[in-house]
Amino acid sequence: MGTVDAAWTLDYDGFDQATEGVRESLCALGNGYVVTRGAAPEASAGGAHYPGTYVAGVFNRLRTRRHGHVDETESLVNLPNWLELRWRIASGPWIVPGTDAVVDLRQTLDLRAGVLHRRYRAVDSAGRATTVVSRCLVSMAAPHVAALDTTFIPENWSGLLHVRSGIDARTANTEVTADLPLGSRHLRAERAGGNGTAGVWVRMRTSQSQVIVGMAARTRVLTAGRIVEVPRRVTTAAARPHEDLAIRVEAGHPLTVEKIAAVYTSRDRAISEPATAARDEVARAGTFAALQAAHVDAWRDLWRRCHVELCADDGAESAARLNLHTFHVLQTASEHMRDLDAGVGARGLHGEGYRGHVFWDELFLHRVLVLHLPEVSRALLRYRHRRLDPARRAARAAGHRGAMFPWQSGSDGREETPTELYNPRSGQWMPDRSVHQRHVGLAIAYSAWQYYQATGDLAFMTTHGAELVCEIARFFADLAQENPATGRYEITGVMGPDEFHDGYPGTDTPGLANNAYTNVMTAWLLRRALELVALLRHHDGAAVLDRLGLTDGELARWADITTRMYVPFHGDGIISQFDGYADLTEFDLAGYRARYGNVGRLDLILAAEGDTPNRYQVSKQADVLMLFFLLSAEELREVLSGLGYAWPEEALPRTVNHYFSRVSHGSTLSRVVHAWVRTRTDRDCSWDCFTEALAADVLDTQGGTTREGIHLGAMAGTIDLAERCYLGLETRDDALWLNPVLPKEINRLRTTLTFRGHRLQVTATHTELTVIAAATDAAPVTVHAAGRELRLGDTGTEATVPTGPKSGHPATANSIRRGLIDGSHPQSARTEF
Repeated sequence: MGTVDAAWTLDYDGFDQATEGVRESLCALGNGYVVTRGAAPEASAGGAHYPGTYVAGVFNRLRTRRHGHVDETESLVNLPNWLELRWRIASGPWIVPGTDAVVDLRQTLDLRAGVLHRRYRAVDSAGRATTVVSRCLVSMAAPHVAALDTTFIPENWSGLLHVRSGIDARTANTEVTADLPLGSRHLRAERAGGNGTAGVWVRMRTSQSQVIVGMAARTRVLTAGRIVEVPRRVTTAAARPHEDLAIRVEAGHPLTVEKIAAVYTSRDRAISEPATAARDEVARAGTFAALQAAHVDAWRDLWRRCHVELCADDGAESAARLNLHTFHVLQTASEHMRDLDAGVGARGLHGEGYRGHVFWDELFLHRVLVLHLPEVSRALLRYRHRRLDPARRAARAAGHRGAMFPWQSGSDGREETPTELYNPRSGQWMPDRSVHQRHVGLAIAYSAWQYYQATGDLAFMTTHGAELVCEIARFFADLAQENPATGRYEITGVMGPDEFHDGYPGTDTPGLANNAYTNVMTAWLLRRALELVALLRHHDGAAVLDRLGLTDGELARWADITTRMYVPFHGDGIISQFDGYADLTEFDLAGYRARYGNVGRLDLILAAEGDTPNRYQVSKQADVLMLFFLLSAEELREVLSGLGYAWPEEALPRTVNHYFSRVSHGSTLSRVVHAWVRTRTDRDCSWDCFTEALAADVLDTQGGTTREGIHLGAMAGTIDLAERCYLGLETRDDALWLNPVLPKEINRLRTTLTFRGHRLQVTATHTELTVIAAATDAAPVTVHAAGRELRLGDTGTEATVPTGPKSGHPATANSIRRGLIDGSHPQSARTEF
């Protein structure tokens, strides 16, 4: 990490071929509409480099004959590479980073401004030295625009500098090694053109989805800030339109090549045709300096709304990594998504991991967005709602009512989960049964409810949210079948979040019986669905209820399930992961770590040995413990109590300890959840898990996966940890709850939240909690701050309450300002942030 303004930069010195792909993912630039990987403009795909540009929601489907059958796969499409900017001296070789000609390479990602800086020296075989300095951005102010500004400083030579600036449309999806046997070329060139200083452009079309992609690029040469005309030759090859510029340079005199690019697709609104829209965009675009100024202003506003300020004992390291995570979350899910029909992939828009598909990871993202950018959370829920009918059809095809959402989703809401998984340890393909992870529907419904709790947006619930929640509730209620022998409802044939266990040992039948996470969250969901139905009946929501066709008999069955759902337990009140879990063999996790080092993907290791994790008490990631992540201890006990289970408080740490010692951490999400559940039982362990989660992508601890895209859910999860966990933040019962429990390593934690129209700055230390509310016209809300009930009205003001062992003392006039308690208006209120 950086040394200057270290909390806000990601710095790399030199070139490392082995980690270049990781750097390209971590230095990617985007704005929620489009993301471009942080690849060198001088490089093409291949070897260490993989330039990639991806637009949210642009998928294509290909068929490949393999193993005697046809595989049909859908992927997020790697679009033409707008970055291409090559250079050479006279007729010499093209300069490429990673060769002996390039020295003193330094790359810095400025997180605060959203700009990638690169600087290096190139010395050719004749000893001619050139310093190259570049800045790159993907505009957060103008979502279709990207820009590259490159300054060349000839140190000891004068002569002819050749620059080639173009659009490389020969791209394919070839980043993921396991997917190489599949079809990879999704785009077909249709037309290309160029017109002198107006630049070059290309029009492409995806082969199956028929999405038209238009991209244009304008290149200018500037000296001392003034545009200069230079000889240029335009080549309009359909797959690679480019311009060759011949520039006369003098030693010691810098010159700048400015490249402005734009991309549109036929999925965009209010355009005539994508290539025309792209050409028009670059024609009216201002200078790089003007674009950067607007871009930085947009990022400043985002950071004001979303920054989590972490002051810890480790200097700036944790703060910098948390800022990096926030940066990539905002690049993937910014306000520019509000008008898009797109979800968020598990790897963001940063690479081709998981083919760009949308999983349950969005749950971790929603928990952050609802408190900072609720309008983006709403847009992502609309992506799911638009695919409600395919989910209904999938449920019917499986013999159930309601809506069954796919484990992996892409363009149209059908199931995109592959049936086979490549095992690099054995070189063999193995069955992939993860399609049975029905709990993705629970995550969607949970996110919709969290959105409502944070925003109070009853209009959304009436028009879209209620359908999502109730149709998912209907599906899980239909999955639940009464066992006459026990009088309990049970759910069979599913997989839990663990993923290692996809069936019972010795059988080929997929799925498990009574996964505790699925059963408990089903009971929780049905409680919320009934609450929502009652809410809608009192707020003019009869139309949506009539449309759903909910009957009193169906609602009565839902209520019955919330009292008689079966939850498996074993030994001392420990919640069993599923029926039969306690009968599985204990696993020598320490022994395998000694043999293999990284055992995250223990399933692949065991498969290569002819074994399976189905035989053992070992997990890839949190499963039962996800209950403690999503629900407070009080809320979980309330659900279990409603089911007739008396679950003592001391059973919680026993359950946590049981699973904590039996996890391989095969997912970057794993340490996020474990950091959460250890907060109140083992703070040292919680902090260790938190810092390991922060390091997962920066250090590529999953062993090469970061090059295929960042782990968006884990990045959002660390932000969620800092806010919801360490601040003790909950949104429930139409109120905001804050009960900070900071690890000893954190000295201060500060963030700005949006709760039901109120902008709140929250600051916590080990001794006090401060809430500053801005003036607003939003309806009054309740905040429970460290045991004190605060009522926020329309007037901005401030409150400070003690935390820690003495926080139970009555509030004093000095600790809580008048106006928050009784709703009166103080003479002077602090509203600035």
